[in-house]
Amino acid sequence: MHPVKEDTKDNAADELEKKAAVRAAADVLQSMSKAIKALKLYPDNSPVRQKFVSDLTNKFTRFLEEYGDLSLTVKQFDLLYEGEIVYNQQVKEDSIAFKFFGDGIREIAFSEKLDEKELLEFIDVIQGNSTNEGADDDIVTLMWKKEFKNIRYVVIENAGDSEYGQEIKRLSENSPGSTVSTDALRSAHKAESGQDKQHTTAVNQSAAIELEIEQIYGKPFGEIFVLTPEEIDTVKQEMAREARKDLVLEMIEILFSILEIEDDTGSYAEIMNYTERAVKTVILSGDYENAIDALKRITGISCNEGVTKPEHAEAAHGLINSLGDEGFLQQLTESLNASKADNVDELYSILTMLNTRAVLPLITMLSAIEQVKVRRVVCDALAVIAKDNLDTVLRRLQDDNWFIVRNIVYVLGRIGDAKVISHLRMIKDHREPRVRKEIIHTLSEIKSDEAKNILVSYLNDSDNTVRVSALKRLSSLEHRKAVPQILQSISSEAFDSKENYEKKELFEALASLGTTDQLPFLRELLMKKSWLFGRAIHGRRWRAACRAGCRTSPLHYLARAATGSISFFIRDLTSLPCNPTGHSS
Repeated sequence: MHPVKEDTKDNAADELEKKAAVRAAADVLQSMSKAIKALKLYPDNSPVRQKFVSDLTNKFTRFLEEYGDLSLTVKQFDLLYEGEIVYNQQVKEDSIAFKFFGDGIREIAFSEKLDEKELLEFIDVIQGNSTNEGADDDIVTLMWKKEFKNIRYVVIENAGDSEYGQEIKRLSENSPGSTVSTDALRSAHKAESGQDKQHTTAVNQSAAIELEIEQIYGKPFGEIFVLTPEEIDTVKQEMAREARKDLVLEMIEILFSILEIEDDTGSYAEIMNYTERAVKTVILSGDYENAIDALKRITGISCNEGVTKPEHAEAAHGLINSLGDEGFLQQLTESLNASKADNVDELYSILTMLNTRAVLPLITMLSAIEQVKVRRVVCDALAVIAKDNLDTVLRRLQDDNWFIVRNIVYVLGRIGDAKVISHLRMIKDHREPRVRKEIIHTLSEIKSDEAKNILVSYLNDSDNTVRVSALKRLSSLEHRKAVPQILQSISSEAFDSKENYEKKELFEALASLGTTDQLPFLRELLMKKSWLFGRAIHGRRWRAACRAGCRTSPLHYLARAATGSISFFIRDLTSLPCNPTGHSS
């Protein structure tokens, strides 16, 4: 049994070594991808460029010394090592695998003696930056011309002989023999992937659709769907915008790659400045999803996560600060006003990544934003970032613009801190009813006794919409201390002149908050008031209704009041049918 145990241990060890090799291979290819991007950006004599090249060379050397040749299988968008995907890039323009696969290369291997010079020549081939004489050559031809000694590759020659086509190996030890023509390689690739058949089918389907459309419209297809010059210009502008966006995103990726290896404080700060400009460009373009990814990485650096130098964290923190500058937020406002701003959730995520420095500029931003949903997002974001900096927000409660004041009051309600009550008390009689109603909403969110007492004072407000808003909030908060003021409002001379809906709200609030202690008051009210809600409720008509056994008689209500709950009594009262005969009894 012992040999079996030994075999099991050996298998486990082999599996662990394979996993380690796969991880190392993926790391090498990731470094190669970063180096390719960096080499596009920096001149040959740049120290940053040299750092990328040196890092890549060292990783290749360590891998080849520890695991031997790095042999990769080439798929359309993937590179595989030991059957595992170690590289994947779906964007054709950026994909190393796609460039190899498209030119017929199906396997590529790097040998142990690979050096920096040969590695740079290999990257030069990938970038297509060989000599001008061979500018139109494909990758296979360029690699053949380089005569690599430590890089081998396998190319398909004829895809018709088998599923993947016959393969020929070009080993670096052998002199370059006869070449496979570019046309032959492309034809083999199309045959292998089924592109010829797919293309023919697509053409036939397209022709059939065009014919059917022509029959429907009675005119040639080319005359049916014709873009105007304005539409063509719009399409061109959109294509150009997308192209610029892709370039900016690629630039950001390169800049982050540089930040990972840059040690010099001055150079790091310079690269961070470039990153700041690129991130701002992405935000202003409305590409919030990619902006969020970039800001998360910046936030990670600013929090000193994985950063050895505090200066690096400070540079990242400076980038976050710059996003809260009034100038940039003004640009963002213009961008938001010019678009539909459908992705408000992503906008909220970006704004909540800002720090307290952005509080005042965001408040100023509120007066210029045209879309209600965007203003609400800014307010919600302010409630997050201003939570620990309330003094800055509270100072704007004295703003001359009532619109700003209302939004600030909303923000304070979202924060829900009871210490703002004293400040709200100072502006509770604001000249604008919409501000007063927002204060009522905010006080009801805070829910303290002090806040509820201020709500009671609004029952005497000069505006009926404000009074009704306070009534509803007091009822929902079950603040029974409001009952005396409600009774006073009902019994006052001004009651008769109130709108019917406000009268009803007063009785509904009394039904919600009152007790049987208020029944005597209601009995007296029934006997004294000749009109409630514009309805006659007295005289011979009521007595006749009582004799007829009608449930709408005054005796019925008094009986309900004496034996039932006050809420039932009042709700029956508020549902009395109108008397079409007016005051006549």
